[in-house]
Amino acid sequence: MKNFINDTKEKLTKSLQLPEEILLEKLNIEIMGNEKMNIINHKGIIFYSPENIRINTSSGLLSINGKDLLLSTLISEELIIEGQITSIEYII
Repeated sequence: MKNFINDTKEKLTKSLQLPEEILLEKLNIEIMGNEKMNIINHKGIIFYSPENIRINTSSGLLSINGKDLLLSTLISEELIIEGQITSIEYII
């Protein structure tokens, strides 16, 4: 049943030419310079400090390192991180 639902979502996404992250709940990361990061379809925050934020995703752990990191927006599917981002690590 789950495969049928996923297949239907994929076909609908392609036929309507929608971005995959809308119906397929795929992770979407947008980085604006080294000062802002927008993450859509995350699965929760694992750890938070001004120097490191770790986020659970559907395909692994995302670790953001930096200085004065701040979660400026946090809603169920989306979060925005601001501050000086020095490195991003994706752990599968």
